[in-house]
Amino acid sequence: MSAKNFEYTWNGKKVKLPGFGNLPAGVLRKTRNAKDPMDQAFLMIEEVASPEALNVIDQMPVEEFGKMIAEWAQGTSPGESSDS
Repeated sequence: MSAKNFEYTWNGKKVKLPGFGNLPAGVLRKTRNAKDPMDQAFLMIEEVASPEALNVIDQMPVEEFGKMIAEWAQGTSPGESSDS
């Protein structure tokens, strides 16, 4: 069972998203024709993230962003990043 909500902490800042398994079907519909997985990930995030969460995500290094996306998609309960 996936978590209802997902939180990821990076550099002392939290990103809160709906749990991946709780995304509205419309988000998947809108992203189904994305050119590649990166496009799809950003389209999904832009649909559900608050402006504050997007601000934190925009500051993340690419490697950290990849970790966050992987944990979000797997529905895991992430710990705090070692960079925090």
